[in-house]
This record gives sequence, C-alpha cells and structure tokens, in this order.
Amino acid sequence: MDLYHERVINDMDAAMENKNLIVYYQPKYDVTSDHPRLRSAEALIRWKHPELGMISPGDFIPLFESNGLIQKLDHYVWSEAASQIRKWKEEYGKTVPVSVNVSWVDIYDAGLEKRRTQMDYSEIMTVIKSQKEKLDQLI
Repeated sequence: MDLYHERVINDMDAAMENKNLIVYYQPKYDVTSDHPRLRSAEALIRWKHPELGMISPGDFIPLFESNGLIQKLDHYVWSEAASQIRKWKEEYGKTVPVSVNVSWVDIYDAGLEKRRTQMDYSEIMTVIKSQKEKLDQLI
C-alpha cells in the first residue's frame, strides 16, 4: 500500500470528527406535472481533506471496502442523513426521503437491519438503494 492510501486510512476518523467528510444532497424531482416537485434526495459523500484537498469517492470508497472501514463510513453517512432529514422536518414541516447507497460489504452483513434499526430513525424515512443486484450480476 502506498503512502497516500495509508494517509487516507489514517485520516478517516479525524475526517468524521471534524466533518471533513461532507454529505451533499442531490434533489430528485417529480417532473410529470407542470411544476417540478421535490420527491426525495440522494446522499452523496465527499471528502474535503484539510491538506490533500478534495479526495474522490472513487479513491476512498474502494479503499475502505477493501479494509472493512466502509461499514464505519456507511454508518456515518446514515447518521448525517438522519440528522438532515430531522432538520428539514423541523424547519419545513416535511419529511424528505433520502436514498443512501449501501456498500456491498453491508448488503451481505447479516447484522445490517439490526444496526440500522438501532439508530434513532423514529420519524425518518431512509430509503436504502441496494447495489446487491448489480453485484450479483457480476458474481
């Protein structure tokens, strides 16, 4: 493993703690009527490293999938998305469903549903976009 990847791995916890891992929300609109209407959003994780600049998810996600850190990252994204959904509900009185991509590592984890339901999602609709079908086609 090269020094860059070692640095990315070593900096992950600090990135979460300092909110350098940022969840952006891509809106999804229903455009079948005369006026587009917000239907949901998709959570997209990005890393703004204080020294290395923007780190592509194409760099850190496969790295974290290969060493098991992806579950920690997935949990972080779920928590951030849940907080944002809660904030939107408090500010605007509406619940916006948010799709969160799930790593193939989590798809095959028998404890996924238990961990997901242990989180405080009482009034939150979080839609998990499964990549299992794509993965099954590759296997």
